[in-house]
Amino acid sequence: VPLHLACVHQIRIPVPLHAEATERHAQGALGKLKVAVLLYSLDTWAEFQIHIPNDFNVYHKVPYLDGIEAYDASATLTNLLDTTRVKTMLLLMGPAALGSGVQQVNLLVDVIIASHLPDAVSYLYYADRITELPIGMIGVAVGTVMLPLMSRQIREGKTEEARASMNRGIEIVMLFGIPATTALLVLAEPIIRVLYVHGAFTLDDMAATMLALMAFTVGLPAFLLVKILAPGFFANHDTKTPLKIALICVVLNLVLNLILIHPFAHVGMAMATSIAGWVNALLMARILYQRGVFRPDAILKRRLLRMMLASKLMVLVLVFTNSFLGILYQEPMLIRGLTLMAVVLIGMGVYGYSVWHFHAIDREELTRLFRRMVPLGKKHP
Repeated sequence: VPLHLACVHQIRIPVPLHAEATERHAQGALGKLKVAVLLYSLDTWAEFQIHIPNDFNVYHKVPYLDGIEAYDASATLTNLLDTTRVKTMLLLMGPAALGSGVQQVNLLVDVIIASHLPDAVSYLYYADRITELPIGMIGVAVGTVMLPLMSRQIREGKTEEARASMNRGIEIVMLFGIPATTALLVLAEPIIRVLYVHGAFTLDDMAATMLALMAFTVGLPAFLLVKILAPGFFANHDTKTPLKIALICVVLNLVLNLILIHPFAHVGMAMATSIAGWVNALLMARILYQRGVFRPDAILKRRLLRMMLASKLMVLVLVFTNSFLGILYQEPMLIRGLTLMAVVLIGMGVYGYSVWHFHAIDREELTRLFRRMVPLGKKHP
């Protein structure tokens, strides 16, 4: 967002003006375009339309900030920032950004300390890239859907529905997060071997990166839970509590880094990040529970147990298949990649069938969630 704010002033209209367009129209359209880009960058909570004069054959609709009148031809960035609602939004946005980015802050601390160890920064970086994949694909996606949904339910006084939405959100991220965690722990070595072992990347590097990956993976469920629990605060316009929790976790991560780095080297730093992630998730859950926002229901508990059972069956199949096909990981890179893909597909098939058979997820709710993601993609191109 700060980068967008800095770039807004540099916006230019890259199309030639019609002959009848006046300089006033040009400046007015440019001002409105800047406001449009700013509002699109600041992900606020309602709807707002901006129309650029027809002289430029341009129409821009920004679905934000319901209730603010459309800006006239003299609209400027300064005028926008002077509005009370935008100022309030910016004050809330700062703590929210810092609180949501605690994992990245902890990783930065890890890297700074790891720079004193040979090759430790590379090991942590390669391992973190793999764990970021499920966080970005699952946690961020579901969290993006949860925030506007819970905000609307809380605004309308539907507390029970908001609680149910959070429980169902946890079910969705755990539906993918639990098998992702177990699969990364079981397949850590072949994943590193297939992705990285070539060129200057040696088998010793593979072993070091594998241990870091396993340490990061232990905290993967917590990292995913934070993405779902955070909207419980943001939907109530509380951005300070997640920030306070984040600061506690950053200090904890730093202390654990200094303690664990000596016996476990770079692996200790990855362990510290995972422990801090679990503390972050547990503190959020506890506070939301005390406030009555989070109440794990019987359905959530029952389905989580069934997901764990399905994951255990998947692990058994992965271990057997991986041991049977493991010799192929010594072959050229193409054979290694195809082998890993086959093992992963077999594991996914076993887990998917088990989840479906055990009724570990409501099929209609899962379908509704993905349908809700599609309009979001269309609404914010």
